[in-house]
Amino acid sequence: LEMQAWVNGYDVALVQELDPLLREALGEELCQGLIVGVNDHAYGSEVQSSTGLLLHPHRNIRVLGKEHGALHLTKNGSKPSSRDMVAVLVEREEDGQLVVFCSVHLHPPNMVEACKPYLSYLSSLEQLIAA
Repeated sequence: LEMQAWVNGYDVALVQELDPLLREALGEELCQGLIVGVNDHAYGSEVQSSTGLLLHPHRNIRVLGKEHGALHLTKNGSKPSSRDMVAVLVEREEDGQLVVFCSVHLHPPNMVEACKPYLSYLSSLEQLIAA
């Protein structure tokens, strides 16, 4: 109930690590407005967790567009790791206000920079937002 009370205070909530227990805690009604990324992959293993956006089902927010992208990282000698990103263009129906929201779970800079420049790593985020 605490999670539901927290989410009910917002029109949009961006979730960095959406897993089955969090979905259960949110409840069926709030999950109606959930936009979910694909599960993360950590060094060759799929993780039951993803990014997501929760659009409150009773706040008259309409999705105009939705895109997915992924951040990729391969450390020397290990299997690749990826984290999905979800971006949505929404409109608040009462006043026509448009906004883009993007739910992202970034790898820490020190982990990324050991493999490649951080701005290179972020290029897929830039492309996602531009789409």
